[in-house]
Amino acid sequence: MGNTEMERVTFFRSYFDVEQQLSSKRDRLAFLEAILFYAFEGRVPEITPEAKIVFTLVKPMLDISRKRSVCGKNARNPAPGMPENTGENRHFAETECYTNKNMNMKKEYENEKKEWKVRYD
Repeated sequence: MGNTEMERVTFFRSYFDVEQQLSSKRDRLAFLEAILFYAFEGRVPEITPEAKIVFTLVKPMLDISRKRSVCGKNARNPAPGMPENTGENRHFAETECYTNKNMNMKKEYENEKKEWKVRYD
């Protein structure tokens, strides 16, 4: 399995609600297939324009799920030569995902400290 594929996907109620708002069965099927192909094969098939608009809104959530899945695998499966995990979060602080999360939080905090000068002309 490659980096762009997942073994499972969480199907949120909001996906269903949006799917029900699409005007035709063809659009609904195209939207559902786009979610499944993107999650399991890492690609987006050709879909109807209406389904593509809705899929564009859902895609960031699928990307977040993929990233979390990869981070979870890194935490559970240590690199060769590392001791076996005995605790649920052992070595998690050493993973790239955890480090990136802390760096992003630090950047957000630094941005909050800045004084934003907005000019209205």
